[in-house]
Amino acid sequence: MKYIWIVLTVILLAVSVGHAQDEQVAPEGAIFTFTNATYPNQIVFSEAEWQADSRSFRFYMQERGLFQYLVASNELRITDPIGGCVFSLSDIQMEAYSAIGCPTSISPNKKFIVYPTTSQTCGEGCSQVLAVGDLESGQFVPIRKGEDAGYFVRWSEDSSAFLLFDYPATGSTGGIWYESVPESLFPLGAFLPVLVANFGLGDIGYVDLSPDGRQVLIRGNGTTKNGFTLWNEQLPASDQQFRGWADGQHYLENELIAGASFIPNDPQHLLVIVSEGLVRFDLETGEMEVINPAINTQWVDWAYFSPDLDYVLVYDRFPGAEGGQQISLFPIDLIANN
Repeated sequence: MKYIWIVLTVILLAVSVGHAQDEQVAPEGAIFTFTNATYPNQIVFSEAEWQADSRSFRFYMQERGLFQYLVASNELRITDPIGGCVFSLSDIQMEAYSAIGCPTSISPNKKFIVYPTTSQTCGEGCSQVLAVGDLESGQFVPIRKGEDAGYFVRWSEDSSAFLLFDYPATGSTGGIWYESVPESLFPLGAFLPVLVANFGLGDIGYVDLSPDGRQVLIRGNGTTKNGFTLWNEQLPASDQQFRGWADGQHYLENELIAGASFIPNDPQHLLVIVSEGLVRFDLETGEMEVINPAINTQWVDWAYFSPDLDYVLVYDRFPGAEGGQQISLFPIDLIANN
């Protein structure tokens, strides 16, 4: 309870010290809104993560730690203060997996983890080699992709693939890597992920992974946030650095996109946020059916849909000397439009 009251106090303080003339309010219909106007405690929303049951999500706040919002009880709480782990390995597991520090990702089926190992890779700087570990068999396989300064992992719903957001030690861009994961790690020697896209530091590298792990959806075209690209491993490969943008299929190239998501059991349609609002986009005809006009690119910077598509979590940046941020949660009613 102590942490809950601390977080509520932080929220009230953040709202009160925000720049009133610059602050934007989420449209009507939001069931949860969190406004942050304190620069040292910036929300790292690119690392927001819905839980598999769609009943809670987590986001990281610099200098504060990991926060979790529970949809059913409308409760925001701090789950891991700065320095804590999302989950921990035993001392025996740490030694067996050659692990160091905290594993930051576990697959939805609770079988696989992605974690830093005791080995390092060095270029202009040095960083820990990452690995995938099997919690059932005890096997682990390194991920060979060069150095990084930090990372975040997003899994497919069926745990068959993941996307890795790679924050570089030097330079101005990060990379987004794709890797499929077999049921058994034996006899793999190493994972060699595919670099599908990059993103500017301080910006959000927006991607989504289909429930079956076979397709990657990427916002933008490398220089703008217009349109989106669909990529999969079966498409012909080029020698370009970023395979997703180079080899994928491009859609809505003249439209500003604020978010998109696959629809389970409906390969013909995607949910997309455009200027007209949240729409159901037909990949075959190009037609768009408006579902919610209030969720649009005029104020939404980025969006992340819950796995069951009951909710969409939207992020916005508002002007001000401190660089304000706001996240809001909206329900989505797809039943009436099916």
